[in-house]
Amino acid sequence: MDYLTSRPQYVRVHDTKSEIITTNIGAPQGYITNNDHAAYQSEVDSFVSWCDDAHLILHIDKTKELIFDFKRKKIGQPVEVVPSYEYLGVHLDNKLDWKENSRVTFKKAQSRLFFLRKLRAFDMGRPILNIFYHGILESVLFYAVVCWGGSITVEDRNRFNKMIRKAGSIIGSCPNSVEEILDKRVMRKMRSVLSRDDHSLHNIFNKSGRSQRLLLLRCSTERFRRSFVPTAIRLFNKSCYVVTYAVVVTYALVYDL
Repeated sequence: MDYLTSRPQYVRVHDTKSEIITTNIGAPQGYITNNDHAAYQSEVDSFVSWCDDAHLILHIDKTKELIFDFKRKKIGQPVEVVPSYEYLGVHLDNKLDWKENSRVTFKKAQSRLFFLRKLRAFDMGRPILNIFYHGILESVLFYAVVCWGGSITVEDRNRFNKMIRKAGSIIGSCPNSVEEILDKRVMRKMRSVLSRDDHSLHNIFNKSGRSQRLLLLRCSTERFRRSFVPTAIRLFNKSCYVVTYAVVVTYALVYDL
């Protein structure tokens, strides 16, 4: 059995279970309730067995455990527990406030802004400066922005936008802000999810029976409200309103004519 594809998945809350779905995307996920580690340990054992069957050896020094625990409970584990961890170039922290990721991203972008200034000092033309900005600086600044863009602090967002304005003064144009880039990429990602029936998030987006708008999710926390799915739904519904308004205005103008 392939450990990463065709995996049945469901959510259990106490004695209530959701419907079972098959997922081919991402890594197995779960949580621990009432200090019951059985399901969690079962996933770990399954992963270790899969590694053995595939003749893979786990590097224990590079294996970390990151616990998302907003109740601040301490659970002793044989694997080192860390407050943050870099995964695929994104720094995850146990509070999901993205402060560490913002700090690292800003530092990387600052070094590239320095080289952009050097290019201008060497009298490079605007086309070269724009290529450097979009290919080198912007690619670092907005890497995985769909994951963290809506959840960063106001202070970090202002720092990023200030850097973008500085870069704009160097290249002689007005680059998109964090908010503009985030909105575009969230919408692009959501359309990709809606176009794929096998995507694990596809069934979360449900359309209203009376219109093309998507049904809003109930958000019990500000952290969830600012995450990808609720943000994507709000942007999609806003775009539907704009399109509907444009159609109505166009029809009214034609009718008057």
